[in-house]
Amino acid sequence: MISNTTSTASRANRRILKATALILATSANVDPTRRRALKRCLIYMGDVSDVVTSRIDWKRFRYNRNNSSYLMLLNVCFMVLNGLIPQRDKEHSTRQNA
Repeated sequence: MISNTTSTASRANRRILKATALILATSANVDPTRRRALKRCLIYMGDVSDVVTSRIDWKRFRYNRNNSSYLMLLNVCFMVLNGLIPQRDKEHSTRQNA
């Protein structure tokens, strides 16, 4: 289980970011251009170990001014990993033509 103590905070954050990027990079619901961009970013995360996303203890994360830059990123990761971001159908675009 990942806990977010002071010594492992940035390591845990990077592991979650990598796991989310891997899932999005292999998803058929993501635009191919964005998938390629994610795969290029994953090259730089080669030394970051993998994590089992179902074992992340989201309640234990604490943020302060030193790690607050991860707040939005990890919230997006939480939504992606828990299926909370709605899918957009090509037929029913969220944009409406005026």
